[in-house]
This record gives sequence, C-alpha cells and structure tokens, in this order.
Amino acid sequence: MMGLVVDAYAFSSTFKLRELMPLFSALGGDSKLKDRIVVVLEEGVRYVLAYDFGAVVFIGVDAAVQKQVIDELRRRFPDEAYPPSTEAFLIETGAQLEVRFDKVVVPSVNLDVVDIVALILAQSAAMDFYARDVEEIEAETDRIAVTLRRTGQVPGKLRNLVQFIGLCIATRNDVISTLALFDKPDATWESEALDKLWNGLHRMLELDDRYRALEAKLAMFQDNLVVLVDLTRQRHTVFLEITVVILILFEVLVGIYQLLK
Repeated sequence: MMGLVVDAYAFSSTFKLRELMPLFSALGGDSKLKDRIVVVLEEGVRYVLAYDFGAVVFIGVDAAVQKQVIDELRRRFPDEAYPPSTEAFLIETGAQLEVRFDKVVVPSVNLDVVDIVALILAQSAAMDFYARDVEEIEAETDRIAVTLRRTGQVPGKLRNLVQFIGLCIATRNDVISTLALFDKPDATWESEALDKLWNGLHRMLELDDRYRALEAKLAMFQDNLVVLVDLTRQRHTVFLEITVVILILFEVLVGIYQLLK
C-alpha cells in the first residue's frame, strides 16, 4: 500500500498567482495556472498546488524542496507576523475508497483526487490561521469588556475602537472569502467516488462547523464593538453639549457684566 504525505501551509497574506508562477515553474514538471497553480512533478506521485487565498500544498514532495519554497514565500511576504500554519495528511492506495482520521485511501492517485485533498487541506490550514487571529481579537475584546465593567467607561479613544472594528470586519471578510469557497469541484458531479471523498473529508475535518464558529464569533465581536462606539459617541456628545452650555452661560455673564458697568 503506497502512501503519499500531504503537507499544507497557510499564510496570512494572499497570493497573486501570476507573480508566483515562476517560483513554482522552477520546480520542474508540468505547471498550470487557472484558479490555482498546479505543478505535476511526477504523475500520481508528486504534486505542488498553490491557492490565491495564501496556501500551498505539497504532495509526495521532499522536505528540503518544501523548505526552499516556504522560505522563499516568507522572504517575499516579510510582513507575516507568524510562521505559516500547517496541516498534515496521508493519501494511500487501496481497493476501496475510505476517509479516515489522518488519511484517505483511494484506488488510485490522479489529479482529480489530488485537487480535492489539496483544496480541503489548504482551507483547513487557513482556518487554523484565522482561528489564531480570532483568538487575539477575542482577548482584546475581553480586555475592553473587563475595563468597561470595572470603571464604567469605554477604554481608549473613539478612533482606536473604530480601527479595531475595521480589523474585525477585515478578518471576517477574509474568512468568508477564503473559507466560504465550499462549492464542490466539477469532478465530484461526474464521479460518485470523488463526491464521497469530498464529503468525507469535509465531515472528518469539520470544515463547516469550524467556519460557522469563526464567522459567529467575528459577527458577535463586531456587534459588541459597534455598541461601544455608540456609547463613546454619546459620551462625546454629552461633553460637547456641556461645553456649549458653559459657553452660552459665559456669554450671558459677560453680557450682564457689561450692562452693569
């Protein structure tokens, strides 16, 4: 029973695939560019796939080659705050198609099988990356909530809150654009086995549940922060109203003083 190791890497940056095509073409083999880069180094044995949402998947590729590509990508994207998130899997050949905890068993390895396994593993790795971002947003939101509870005041400036809301919206948009791409490949409509492979991997990696959890958290954070912005604006409005009243009172006092002179 032959086994091919699948290694997926996800970055926070998005990829412009045409600009990266020379990097992947230099690996050799047959390279294709459509909605993803596909490099067939050896049919049925070694593949490299890259996706515009910032993920690369190696199938049956030596660790040294993987390191070379990942190091070059990190050099091209110096703003990456963390190392790429990773996901590992295994493709084995056997008599019947099976989806197990850490591997799939398929009768044969071809580009259709590789396409399905690589895309789902890439999305799973990207989901781990976004989960880390959501944890950081959650920690900051908790800090704001604790300060609000203790002091009864919204911490920080309105500008900072609005920027934080912008971060939540941007992260939510990235999650949706990257992970909502759950439409089945065309090949699954033509093959019952490929459809079973797609559905089995989805269920095993819990992609739909993980996606809904991330999206729900980000929506909750955004709604809560909007409430805080409203509170901050009300505080500023009250301050302005008090300032106007003081100015009016000052003008009245000045007028009375001038009349009494």
